[in-house]
Parts: sequence; C-alpha cells; structure tokens
Amino acid sequence: MEASTTAYGQNFEESITLFGEKGTIKIGGKNAIYFEYLEMESMDQDEAQHEIDQIKKDPWGKLGHQCIIEDMIDAVKFDRTPEITGREARKSLELVLAFYESAEKNAPISLIKEKEYASN
Repeated sequence: MEASTTAYGQNFEESITLFGEKGTIKIGGKNAIYFEYLEMESMDQDEAQHEIDQIKKDPWGKLGHQCIIEDMIDAVKFDRTPEITGREARKSLELVLAFYESAEKNAPISLIKEKEYASN
C-alpha cells in the first residue's frame, strides 16, 4: 500500500483509494467524505450505486464509531456475533500500526495474511 499527502494554503480535493482482494473504493471530496467509486465482490452495480447515492445525500451519516457501538450493543442484547468481531478489528489496527512503522523506518512493512490469536 502506498500513500501520499500534499498540503497547500487551503484544503483542496482529498482522495483515498483502497484496492483490496475483494473490491476497490475511492473516497474523495473536500473532506474525503464521498464515495466516488465503489466496487465489491459482494455487491452488484445497483447496490454499489445505492451506497454512493446514500453517502451523497447524507455524507456525515452517524458520527464516529456510533454504528459499530450500536451493533455491539445489539449483539450482546440478542446473543449474536457482532458484524465486526474483535479479530477483524485487530486486523485494521495492525494495518494502521504498520503504516506508522513503515513511516518510522522509511521502509515497506509486510503484513502476515492471517495470524492465529489466542482465544482467551
């Protein structure tokens, strides 16, 4: 993964493009809040366009991690697995930590595709 930033006098267009094994997304706009492109294995073109349109209609949506917290509360209430498990969340954390490590070392960092975590 590569990233770059540019700043000049004022906040111009920002964009973040993520290319993954199961899809691609480009988030852009002055505050990087709009889906400009969305393609996922699990979505047909109509579903992707619906998501893009929903974001355009209400780009701020729910603040912060509110959706994740609400899902976790429901998971506890209804004794079900949350949409984002601790194991999945940890993968995101490892990616962000790898960004920092790469910047600190000024070198690419390899991520192990799957790790086994202790279940306790």
